[in-house]
Parts: sequence; structure tokens; C-alpha cells
Amino acid sequence: MLVKVIRPNMMAETIRKRFSMNKPVKRIPISAAKDISKRFGQDEVIIVTWDKVNNRTHVITYGKTIKQCAEAAQGGNFVKKSLGWPDELCQTEPARIRCKKK
Repeated sequence: MLVKVIRPNMMAETIRKRFSMNKPVKRIPISAAKDISKRFGQDEVIIVTWDKVNNRTHVITYGKTIKQCAEAAQGGNFVKKSLGWPDELCQTEPARIRCKKK
């Protein structure tokens, strides 16, 4: 009878590799929200994701026009505030609007 011996530190290392808190999180591109907008005929899109391994929430917004872009961003900021994000992260402005101001 063959018995495989698993050392406790070997088991912990396997668990760390599988459920690593340092797992890289892929950012969801704005183009994904744009694709949803086109596919489903929506003017504004707000995507909220949560990664339970790293305990991280990500909010992505998209609007077809600059006005709708700003409205979607306001909605995204509202969602973030509702989820308890720090105030400084609930004041974001879309890049399209920042570029237009310059």
C-alpha cells in the first residue's frame, strides 16, 4: 500500500498558490461597457464587479455622448459612495471630460 505524505507547509503553499491574495486583477476596459451599450442599445452603462479573492470592487462607466458619459460617471460615483468607498474615490470624472476641459 502506497501512502502519500503531505507536509503541512506543502499543503499551505498549495492553498496560497490557488487562492493567492496577490492574484493580479484584470481591469475591465471601458470598451467592454461600450460593447454592452452597442449590443443592447443602451445610452449609458455602469458595470460593478467584485473579486472575492482580493476583496476588491471595480466600477466602470460609459456614455455614448459626452453628456451621457458625465451622467454615467455620476451614477458610478453614487454606486461607489453607496458601497462605502472613500469620498476621494467617489469624485471621478471621465477622461473624455477631463480632456475636453484642457
